[in-house]
Amino acid sequence: MAPREPSWLLDKMLVRVDVCVEFFMLLSGFMTHYVYHSKDIESSFGSMMAFFARRAFRCLLAPALLKNQLFIFFMSAQTQSSSLM
Repeated sequence: MAPREPSWLLDKMLVRVDVCVEFFMLLSGFMTHYVYHSKDIESSFGSMMAFFARRAFRCLLAPALLKNQLFIFFMSAQTQSSSLM
């Protein structure tokens, strides 16, 4: 990312947003290590695939649940606003 002169407030905040992403990745690595360092994880292919399947399911399920919750929130807000009129 080439440095450039920020022109307005939001642009000033977004100039180095990559630092926040790198910090998040570092922090999530520490948290994952902290959670899993004491667990006896088998090194067989089947157990590793089961672990990755659970992780992928969690990563794919979270956005779907968030999308569902946002849809319910906006629909309930729209219903409430139309009932007030």
